[in-house]
Amino acid sequence: MMERIFLQMSGSLYVAVTALLLCVGAKRLPDKFLGRFKLEKSINLDEYLAARGYRWLTRRLIMLASVTKIIKKAASGLPLRYDMDTLTWKKNVFYRDFVLG
Repeated sequence: MMERIFLQMSGSLYVAVTALLLCVGAKRLPDKFLGRFKLEKSINLDEYLAARGYRWLTRRLIMLASVTKIIKKAASGLPLRYDMDTLTWKKNVFYRDFVLG
């Protein structure tokens, strides 16, 4: 009887440890998401902006804008930290040393 309880407890412990490791591992960004990404097309953006009340000229300027996103490991060298740059013609936004989750 004690052996059966021990086996159930060790099985539960195994499941708990595995779940914990999966949760911790989920906060790591896969390498395929690191790099430079450029917006190629926007689907229904003009209709969305028109519905929001933007005028024709403003919508054309927004549609012409190019957006580049750069995601990389943090320059600080700390584990599980990332830097992200959003580059546009109007304003660049830089997020430094952030952690997922």
